[in-house]
Amino acid sequence: MDIYLSKTIPRCDVFIAQSPLFSHTLIRVKKKYNAITILDRGTSHVRKYNQILKKYISSQQPESYQKQDENQYKIVDYITIASDFVRDGFIEFGVSENKIFVNPYGVLLNHFSPTKCTCEYDVIMVGQWSKRKGCHIVVNALKGTKYKLLHVGSLCMDFPNERNFFHQDSVQEIELINYYSKSKVFLFPSIEDGFGLVLTQAVACGLPIVCSKNCGGPTLKKMIKDRNRIFIMEEITEKELLRGIEYCINIDTGQVRNYQINMELLSWNAYGKRYNDFLTQIKHNS
Repeated sequence: MDIYLSKTIPRCDVFIAQSPLFSHTLIRVKKKYNAITILDRGTSHVRKYNQILKKYISSQQPESYQKQDENQYKIVDYITIASDFVRDGFIEFGVSENKIFVNPYGVLLNHFSPTKCTCEYDVIMVGQWSKRKGCHIVVNALKGTKYKLLHVGSLCMDFPNERNFFHQDSVQEIELINYYSKSKVFLFPSIEDGFGLVLTQAVACGLPIVCSKNCGGPTLKKMIKDRNRIFIMEEITEKELLRGIEYCINIDTGQVRNYQINMELLSWNAYGKRYNDFLTQIKHNS
């Protein structure tokens, strides 16, 4: 697909490629059209990604894949990412901060809005049930405890047969607010995540959040007024997860949950405006 596109792509001023695809096309548009090239990266710098996975899960990608990824970082003019966590990893591995544009993901505000908790569950996780999302940490921390967990999404590892664990298969996005309203606290102890779109959904619905440092949580925390509602885990451990839950579980007062934020900042419209402003600026500077 990359080779075909490199031979057929029409003239363009800016070419945005999803990482790690379209290496041939990136080179082609720069040479043929002098186009500005942008790599849209959904996860960490490949070296940072493998460093983290090796530490927590004992797995990583092959060296050939890492070299392919890193070559693209050198080819392109800019790299767009969604979180400060990913930005810091790129800088750590030698990419100039001037080459990086951080733009947090948005949500459809007609699907997500402040909720009043029905308290059917203590904590909720939404998305893949997998080790990369820290689910093995969650299982070890919560099994046998008083906390009732609801998971909504696909299963990539065994779901525990425990009386306080409940699973719901993936649902349409428009239905998710019904599940967010059932739970007191949102969990996202991800081992590595370029952002975590569900974090923005949880903020829009007003849930207190417990999350790792390796995701978009710290970025979102800077965007809100009630920063105490997002607990950032110092380490991805069972003890730290439980500390976060205990901290967040009593935040709700029974009222409609609200982060006291301009909700429009969380929208896809705001994401698009930030991207448009970025494109306008770099085109003007070229």
